[in-house]
Amino acid sequence: MGFVSLVGAGCGDASLLTRRGLDRLQRAGCVLYDHLIDPALLEETPPDCEKICVGKLSGRHTLPQEEINRLLAQKAGEYPLVVRLKGGDPLVFGRGGEEALYLRRAGVPFEIIPGISSAVGGLDCAGIPLTHRGVARGFRVMTASEGGGALPAGLDFESMARTSDTLVFLMGRAKAGALAGALLDAGKPADTPAALVSQAGRPGQGAVFAPLGDFARAVAQADLPDPALIAVGPALALASQLSFWASGPLAGARLALAQVGEGTTALARRLEDLGAQVTCLPVSRVEPLPGALEGVEFGRYSWLLLSSKNGVDCFFAELERRGLDLRALGGVKIAAIGGETGRRLAQTGARPDLIPPHFDSESLYEALAPLLGPGDRILFPRVEGGPPELPRRLSAHCPVDTPALYRLTPTPPAPLAQAYRQARPHFTLFTCASGASLLLRALGGAAGLGDSGLLAIGPQTARRLEQEGAPGAALARPYTYEGMAKKVLELWGQRG
Repeated sequence: MGFVSLVGAGCGDASLLTRRGLDRLQRAGCVLYDHLIDPALLEETPPDCEKICVGKLSGRHTLPQEEINRLLAQKAGEYPLVVRLKGGDPLVFGRGGEEALYLRRAGVPFEIIPGISSAVGGLDCAGIPLTHRGVARGFRVMTASEGGGALPAGLDFESMARTSDTLVFLMGRAKAGALAGALLDAGKPADTPAALVSQAGRPGQGAVFAPLGDFARAVAQADLPDPALIAVGPALALASQLSFWASGPLAGARLALAQVGEGTTALARRLEDLGAQVTCLPVSRVEPLPGALEGVEFGRYSWLLLSSKNGVDCFFAELERRGLDLRALGGVKIAAIGGETGRRLAQTGARPDLIPPHFDSESLYEALAPLLGPGDRILFPRVEGGPPELPRRLSAHCPVDTPALYRLTPTPPAPLAQAYRQARPHFTLFTCASGASLLLRALGGAAGLGDSGLLAIGPQTARRLEQEGAPGAALARPYTYEGMAKKVLELWGQRG
């Protein structure tokens, strides 16, 4: 029987995770995670870690809670360490208590690792003090979500109206007007400061401040996205002096990034560093194909070609499954497409001999072809059903073997389309042709993109967008992640 760690991911940014939580992620055999966690946290897991999204998105559960409970116990029977990664703190409106009780009844050992709740950390990020000497001696945290349109039963608005404590309502954006009205009806002064904080702890964080009497109108006009929390009380008057808003040349920019596989990318991190709000949209799930390298004699090859970080992860996981390590490659040279692929290789201890200047197959061909001779042979393990053009062109110089290393299973279209609509992106970024096809199909065609601008990493991706009915994508210059970041800066600047 394995062990389950209920880990609080903290409020917003991945860097707010505790060291103990990070340790569990780095050793996990399986992670069951919520929608609201920073995708960068999934990058901390081992390459062969099974990752399962079980979160809730805008009122809909990926899995019912009862099934999540059963799945935790089931996976504890398959892996030594299972992590249940939950936004904020596991025991603050996160149903961690229900999961812990189920595990205890099932005889599964577990632990609870605290996280920074948005009720505390989210307000910190907006400069809102929960308490302040002489102003607020305490605070109250409540949920405004109970299904349907009504406010939760049992909320004592009369006592809330009399207190100077800071009032915090989680999951309350849709009920901001009802909350403000109930407090005013109970006698709370109309000039009491109130605020709604959206995307707390993330680069896209936003907030609206208004007196309670004008709060409902201000929230409706601001139209800030979930997740959001509401705070009310005299201590909020200090926010203008304490706030440390994230800034940068892309502050205010909302970007959607179509990506193959889960986690986050160096491109997303770079754009967030520039101040943008980046929504990573995993358009497909990576499924390794065990036995893909069975019988492969690495000594026959002069070059190993890896075209994505997913390929790197699956390749080295398959090596380990065969009981091999880097020594099996001997003198084989390694070529990689993209800086992200190169960085993931370096993490394994293997440094690529060749990374082309542009992150596309055309650039790789131009860089690698002059180095090939009749005595060479290329091993190109890759995605099942990958584009045939690059292997075909390289085979004119030497033999090329292309075992299918993994397959891509498309993300169900409904939650993907909903996540895209919630992102409301000014620009949608595509780093590969397959990602373009999968997102467009999930959105029901180009019309689903709305008025978002399009940016492609290279001509092949731009052509695929055009084939899918979405012409006119801007191109990165050069065809790299840094080139994409520079192009976003240029396009955002043109908006004025």
